[in-house]
Amino acid sequence: MASPRLLRRCLYAALPLALVAAAATGTAQADPPTSAAAAAFTDNFDGPAGAAVDGSKWQTETGDNVNNH
Repeated sequence: MASPRLLRRCLYAALPLALVAAAATGTAQADPPTSAAAAAFTDNFDGPAGAAVDGSKWQTETGDNVNNH
């Protein structure tokens, strides 16, 4: 069995390490809330049912869908 003196030395060595580890993981600071991103494009599709989409915002692509990502 280890002597009380050895146990005390190990405790005295471990205590500062535990305190440093606790201080290093202290309270995290949250980033301030950011403002909402501005929409670059919107279309509510609020026309009558069965109506075509707004041609100024949409175009028909034909071909091999090269630009269809």
